[in-house]
Amino acid sequence: MYELKGITNYFQQRAQENVRTYLKKAQGSVSPMSLNYLQAIFNLVEENNSKIILVIYPYHAQILALFEVTNLWPLFNQWKSLVVNDLINMNQYSTQIELYDYSGYSLYHCERIPPMGDLLSTTQWYWEAGHFKKELGDIILEEVLRSNETILSKVMSMNYSQTSFGIRLLDQNSFLLNQNRIIQQRLMCESNYPELFTDAAILARASQ
Repeated sequence: MYELKGITNYFQQRAQENVRTYLKKAQGSVSPMSLNYLQAIFNLVEENNSKIILVIYPYHAQILALFEVTNLWPLFNQWKSLVVNDLINMNQYSTQIELYDYSGYSLYHCERIPPMGDLLSTTQWYWEAGHFKKELGDIILEEVLRSNETILSKVMSMNYSQTSFGIRLLDQNSFLLNQNRIIQQRLMCESNYPELFTDAAILARASQ
């Protein structure tokens, strides 16, 4: 369905919708209700002595660029930090909860969007910026269902690149290291694909 109308049109249409939503959300704050829901899930896991794996969504880099130009990025980082704090508190009581951050600017996230007017080209990893394809989902499942210590050790030693994808968040230290991963990847993404960021800025200005 996406390819028939040109996948670029879907990226563009959703980006226009998203930027209007993000400009409104950036005026607010992290909703306590969303954290209450998460805490309820944590409590349920503890009561049933089960294990849960949480994944922060692997948005296409276009969405993260829109977070930046709409000033939503600080709230996104604040929300991540609060989730990590809740995780630390719960895991003190032997709850088996794993949290992975799959947001960022890796080669997967920074996949090029076909130019406007191109109705034939498609993308490998994303239908549009907010929906990834099965192929990317399979990679995530493979990683989170096996030990992620190798990936974490790369981050701890700063030995990561634009190919690094998901990172397990264990505590505030790993959270800060993960932030640095995203910053470094962003520099590479902007260097390789600058128009992604300029287009996001144009969209934001047009919606204000």
